[in-house]
Amino acid sequence: MRYKYGREREEKSAEFRSKKPYQYVFSGNMLIQKKLFFELNYVENDKFYGMDIYFAYQLFSRKIAVHHINNAIFHRGLESNEVFFEKALQSVISRKRFLVDKVDIEQLNPLLAYYKKIKKYRLMFISKLFFKISRQFLKRNILSKNPNLFYFDLYRLGYICSEK
Repeated sequence: MRYKYGREREEKSAEFRSKKPYQYVFSGNMLIQKKLFFELNYVENDKFYGMDIYFAYQLFSRKIAVHHINNAIFHRGLESNEVFFEKALQSVISRKRFLVDKVDIEQLNPLLAYYKKIKKYRLMFISKLFFKISRQFLKRNILSKNPNLFYFDLYRLGYICSEK
């Protein structure tokens, strides 16, 4: 799962990432002043998974230009599907906790954009119901040897709608 997600969702050229510079902020693939990096990152003692989007929002809201570079990242070992899945859910909770009410956040994060549309059109009950019915099916696929990333997206969307 981690490998497939990385290849299909994160492994993008600098040229591609530059078209939506705040949507693809990975600290290993951009140039930024060290002072700004530490100043704008989440600084609380609590560590939350998936805070790249928080950092991206800080850059976006301050209109700080992002210079993307092609810098390959090599992993010395990928975490299991289960570990990656749990971290992804932690990331969903972090986004809801810290970012859902930020102005124009939907421009940076598709998950939050869909969540806000569901709320706007009062489809929360239907979304929760769909998630309750399909949750186990989606999870089984996500943790399988051939996970479907669309199912992963649906799971995260259902999860953010169901979490308080």
